[in-house]
Amino acid sequence: MTRKMFEGFVAPQDGSLTKAEEGWVEFLRVICFDSVPPPSLEVVQALRGALDHQRRLRGRDWEVKTRATP
Repeated sequence: MTRKMFEGFVAPQDGSLTKAEEGWVEFLRVICFDSVPPPSLEVVQALRGALDHQRRLRGRDWEVKTRATP
């Protein structure tokens, strides 16, 4: 399977964006006033924390494992 690259990022799946993914892109554009900045570590960590909090509230107490750097 060939993976698509988007300016340095590998798409998680091959194929078009789903309707949910399109919704998230539109949401980012709205909250960033059509000027979505590149993701920074601080912003990614804050978003992940907020999403993990929502998962815990919904009874899905799991977090994505990240690779620790030595």
